[in-house]
Amino acid sequence: MDKTTQRTRVQLDFTQRTMNQLKRLQDRLDASSRAEVIRKALNHLDAIVSLIDEGAKISVKRPGTDKWIFIEFPLLNK
Repeated sequence: MDKTTQRTRVQLDFTQRTMNQLKRLQDRLDASSRAEVIRKALNHLDAIVSLIDEGAKISVKRPGTDKWIFIEFPLLNK
Protein backbone atom coordinates (compact mmCIF):
# COMPACT_ATOMS: atom_id res chain seq x y z
CA MET A 1 0.00 0.00 0.00
CA ASP A 2 1.54 3.34 -1.00
CA LYS A 3 1.33 6.53 1.07
CA THR A 4 -1.63 7.94 -0.87
CA THR A 5 -3.87 4.98 0.02
CA GLN A 6 -2.51 4.25 3.49
CA ARG A 7 -5.21 4.78 6.11
CA THR A 8 -5.13 5.72 9.78
CA ARG A 9 -7.99 4.85 12.11
CA VAL A 10 -9.42 7.74 14.11
CA GLN A 11 -11.84 7.44 17.01
CA LEU A 12 -14.26 10.31 17.61
CA ASP A 13 -16.62 10.91 20.52
CA PHE A 14 -19.84 12.61 19.38
CA THR A 15 -22.92 13.73 21.25
CA GLN A 16 -26.25 12.30 20.19
CA ARG A 17 -27.05 15.61 18.47
CA THR A 18 -23.87 15.38 16.40
CA MET A 19 -24.56 11.74 15.54
CA ASN A 20 -28.02 12.79 14.34
CA GLN A 21 -26.42 15.47 12.14
CA LEU A 22 -23.96 12.93 10.77
CA LYS A 23 -26.72 10.43 9.97
CA ARG A 24 -28.86 13.15 8.34
CA LEU A 25 -25.91 14.20 6.17
CA GLN A 26 -25.08 10.59 5.32
CA ASP A 27 -28.64 10.09 4.09
CA ARG A 28 -28.74 13.45 2.25
CA LEU A 29 -25.39 12.86 0.53
CA ASP A 30 -26.13 9.19 -0.15
CA ALA A 31 -22.76 8.43 1.44
CA SER A 32 -21.81 4.82 1.95
CA SER A 33 -20.40 5.48 5.43
CA ARG A 34 -20.10 8.08 8.15
CA ALA A 35 -16.38 8.21 7.40
CA GLU A 36 -17.21 9.25 3.82
CA VAL A 37 -19.31 12.15 5.15
CA ILE A 38 -16.46 13.29 7.39
CA ARG A 39 -13.92 13.04 4.54
CA LYS A 40 -16.19 15.11 2.29
CA ALA A 41 -16.72 17.65 5.07
CA LEU A 42 -12.95 17.98 5.58
CA ASN A 43 -12.40 18.51 1.85
CA HIS A 44 -15.08 21.22 1.76
CA LEU A 45 -13.74 22.90 4.91
CA ASP A 46 -10.22 22.85 3.46
CA ALA A 47 -11.47 24.56 0.29
CA ILE A 48 -13.36 27.20 2.31
CA VAL A 49 -10.34 27.92 4.50
CA SER A 50 -8.13 28.27 1.42
CA LEU A 51 -10.56 30.76 -0.13
CA ILE A 52 -10.81 32.78 3.08
CA ASP A 53 -7.01 32.81 3.38
CA GLU A 54 -6.90 34.32 -0.13
CA GLY A 55 -9.29 37.06 1.00
CA ALA A 56 -12.35 35.69 -0.77
CA LYS A 57 -15.87 36.37 0.46
CA ILE A 58 -18.37 33.52 0.27
CA SER A 59 -22.00 34.13 -0.60
CA VAL A 60 -25.12 32.17 -1.48
CA LYS A 61 -28.25 33.10 -3.40
CA ARG A 62 -31.60 31.81 -2.25
CA PRO A 63 -33.68 30.19 -5.00
CA GLY A 64 -36.41 32.42 -6.39
CA THR A 65 -34.79 35.65 -5.22
CA ASP A 66 -32.11 38.03 -6.40
CA LYS A 67 -30.75 38.42 -2.89
CA TRP A 68 -27.21 37.27 -2.14
CA ILE A 69 -26.26 36.49 1.46
CA PHE A 70 -22.63 36.73 2.49
CA ILE A 71 -21.59 33.98 4.86
CA GLU A 72 -19.18 34.82 7.66
CA PHE A 73 -16.91 32.24 9.23
CA PRO A 74 -15.56 34.00 12.34
CA LEU A 75 -13.96 30.84 13.72
CA LEU A 76 -11.91 30.42 10.55
CA ASN A 77 -10.31 33.87 10.69
CA LYS A 78 -6.71 33.96 11.77
